[in-house]
Amino acid sequence: MTHSSDQRWYDQNEHLAAAIGLTLDMPDEILTIISQGIILLAEKEFKVEELLKNFKSLGTKKVLAIYRSKEKNRNYDKNPTAHKMVNYLYLMSPENQIFMAKHIIQIMKHVQEYLKLCSTHQIDPQKEDLENITQNYVSQGNEAVEKTLKLISQTFLKSVEDRASGIQGPQSVIREDHQDRQNMRVTSSH
Repeated sequence: MTHSSDQRWYDQNEHLAAAIGLTLDMPDEILTIISQGIILLAEKEFKVEELLKNFKSLGTKKVLAIYRSKEKNRNYDKNPTAHKMVNYLYLMSPENQIFMAKHIIQIMKHVQEYLKLCSTHQIDPQKEDLENITQNYVSQGNEAVEKTLKLISQTFLKSVEDRASGIQGPQSVIREDHQDRQNMRVTSSH
């Protein structure tokens, strides 16, 4: 990948660029939830908060970049949680950034699967579900999120079945009433 002066720091790694791009493309409320999960993961795995306390160890270039980020000129800077998430990623070593990129992409796959479930079942996405997905991923890993999504899917299906039975209920009564009337006509004509 070529390096140009207008290139963002995370564009130097295609995995990190893809991960951050996927995240920043989300609507603000979802971006906040995902960013919170990424911050938790960064802190859990790399103790990033300690890096911030040890500013001197970061080097002049990173300290200056963090200082400039306070100017809030970038789109994601309007969201304080996304701002913090991107700065956390910036502070990490390239190896740790790649580690995080892989996890961010996995979290985003789960979020997209959830949003697809919501769309399929015509149910509005819930903040609590998104928080559970990201927090379960950070604390318990991929399998826990897959179980969470399966449970959410079952709940959605049950909701759809309940709505369908509410629709079918009156129609089946109408059909039975119609059938009874037809039976009455048949027996009365004999």
